[in-house]
Amino acid sequence: MDRSRWRPYAAVAALGALLYLPLLGLSELDDEEGRRAIPAREMLQNGAYVTPTIWGEPYLHKPPLYYWLVALAATAGGGVDELTARLPAALSTIATALALLWFGRLLAGPRAGLFAALLFLGCFGAFEKGAVGDMEAPLALATLFAVMFLWRGRTGDWRMLALSGLCLGAALMIKGPPALVFFCGAWLALAPLRRGDPTIRLGRPWLALALGAAPLAIWLLLVLAEADWRWKPMWITIRGQVVRGHGDDWLTYLADRRRLLVGVAVAWAPALLAIASAWRTRVGRALREPRLFRFLLATLGLSLVFFLAMKGTRTRYLYPAMPLACLAGGLALSRVAQLTHGQGERRLRWAAAPLCALGLVVAAAAVSLMFRPIGEIQAFSPFGYGLVAALATASLWLLVRKRRPELALSAAFVILAALRLIQVTQIAPRFAEKNRLRESAMRLERAMPADRALRTNLRVDHNALFYLNRRIQYIHRPLEARVGDCLLVRASYFREAMLTDANFEATALVEASLPKTRVALIRVLAAASRPPP
Repeated sequence: MDRSRWRPYAAVAALGALLYLPLLGLSELDDEEGRRAIPAREMLQNGAYVTPTIWGEPYLHKPPLYYWLVALAATAGGGVDELTARLPAALSTIATALALLWFGRLLAGPRAGLFAALLFLGCFGAFEKGAVGDMEAPLALATLFAVMFLWRGRTGDWRMLALSGLCLGAALMIKGPPALVFFCGAWLALAPLRRGDPTIRLGRPWLALALGAAPLAIWLLLVLAEADWRWKPMWITIRGQVVRGHGDDWLTYLADRRRLLVGVAVAWAPALLAIASAWRTRVGRALREPRLFRFLLATLGLSLVFFLAMKGTRTRYLYPAMPLACLAGGLALSRVAQLTHGQGERRLRWAAAPLCALGLVVAAAAVSLMFRPIGEIQAFSPFGYGLVAALATASLWLLVRKRRPELALSAAFVILAALRLIQVTQIAPRFAEKNRLRESAMRLERAMPADRALRTNLRVDHNALFYLNRRIQYIHRPLEARVGDCLLVRASYFREAMLTDANFEATALVEASLPKTRVALIRVLAAASRPPP
């Protein structure tokens, strides 16, 4: 066996593990992680793997594949906790980098694959979502394979199309219909390429689409057969996931689009800079697959246009397209590297011009907006400004003055890797100390009688309630509680609405502040269903 063939894969895997696995389970659950960990834990407790539940209530906002992955990790790890909830995402991030290395080497040579893998590991978007207990990282992995196998099966190879369909099915079982956006975008991107290549058969991708839709359709039928649900409530759930947003006026819509574009520009920054650096060098002419670069850009453009048209979309919705951008960036950098061998300095200077323009756009957006923290480090802050300036200065100097794109990429990646390591070893531990979800949960638990379960009507603060070591049951209205129940409600509700009901008596055991609301733990003394005196 040729060891040199496998060394890049070992190096990328080791680098990915160094950047995304340390202290993975240190900080408490945050953001959407509670809503991913709780269904997995209830699957293991109840043995019901078809219909995900939260507090015993069917939770069909997302298909169950990510919950299955967390449950699988928990089976090996001894239970659902912060580590097992995030492990599938971290491993998917490393696997995506390895897949980019493989596809790049296969389609455009070893240099393109290595550049693509390094770009992905160093993207701000991967820093933010690559080790978070959410669905974006596994979805990105499945989407990458679905799109690239579709590309390889463009001439009608049914084996590649079948593999594309299986990967599309995995993507659909992770997050549902949004995966179709990227697949259909790739399908449509093949149309303009058919003019110069009559071997492309646009009708064959129906095989991949049918194979991909089959697992999701089967799961939906099993849910309808197993749970006490009907089409109408399920349709309401699906519609609520598709039609969402903040406000109906045009100013709100445009502000939302601006945040999406700026978020993509920052999250994909290394890949976009790589693409821009070679835009003027006519990338496709020197690659083994000259149409691949245009195919990737068309897929990215169509996906972006779709999400721009929809209301309420966020940067994370486009995360599955980020590996495709990194692969395009890897192809672009490999072309720039080829220009160092006898092509002259003039083209390299032209290649650096888009770098400067994009850097100015990012800097202007940084001044005008306060963006959300990326990996617990403010991107738009003095530290973030310094990082962007260091990246631009080092990369442009090495690219323009020294004509060494490999060194430019290396310098940029060293800065990004150092940033990630600082986040993992310094920022994350301090951030974990500020979270006091366990303390709030222990305070509630100490106030409860030892033999009582907890009932709640709260659909928020899943992260805090995850740490309660009690069986929790969801009720639609607090007045459905029975005498003797421990009931968790909003403190304002207990003070106002509940005390106005003459047939309901309760006493407060304790109040606690959770991240999204202040709650009251109460003991029901007399239920609303008792007959009036």
